[in-house]
Amino acid sequence: MLPRGTYTVICPHGPESIPETQTIHIDEQPVTIEYQVQRWIDTAKLGYWSGDHHIHAAGCLHYENPTQGVHPPDMLRHIMGEDVKVGCCLTWGPCFDYQKQFFTGRPDDVSRYPYLLRYDVEVSGFGSHESGHLNLLKLSEQIPAGGDSKTHWPTLGLNTLKFAKRQGAVTGTAHSGNGLGQVVGRVAGVDGPHNLPCFAIPAFNGLGPTNLSCR
Repeated sequence: MLPRGTYTVICPHGPESIPETQTIHIDEQPVTIEYQVQRWIDTAKLGYWSGDHHIHAAGCLHYENPTQGVHPPDMLRHIMGEDVKVGCCLTWGPCFDYQKQFFTGRPDDVSRYPYLLRYDVEVSGFGSHESGHLNLLKLSEQIPAGGDSKTHWPTLGLNTLKFAKRQGAVTGTAHSGNGLGQVVGRVAGVDGPHNLPCFAIPAFNGLGPTNLSCR
């Protein structure tokens, strides 16, 4: 679909990779580009494992109805494609009653070392989300006693957190990184090692920092 011409294409794969640049020429025939991701560091070999504590198989702007979201094998492909070693797939408001079937209280059977997929809960779109969107990780019971869906949950976040903590779960705000991605400035004249932007000052202008400061 591109007009004829010469293009420069850069392919990175996250902060652990070395971006590769290729120049391609577009004419009437299709062009195939192949990349082989190279790392400048492999943190897993140093004992630091990448993870995402907040991914969804249904809801948001995708996977509403009628499909009710995707299944564990699809989510495993997702985390493998992003090279996320630990993926926490959170069932939340949209499609809750369908997605709840995948909760087992342990890593899902589709997990393939070194990639681990586990299902837990984000309290959002129901119940105590009025107290902020809460991540409940490492649950042994998915739903509080008194029902089998999302309709009877506590409306106070404190009671939801107590329900999770009784199981030894890890709890916290769901959007703690939202608003930290946009950089508005730096500590005067200083970069990190190898020009990494570790002294960048985030904007603190999103839902996550708002939850952290106001909840």
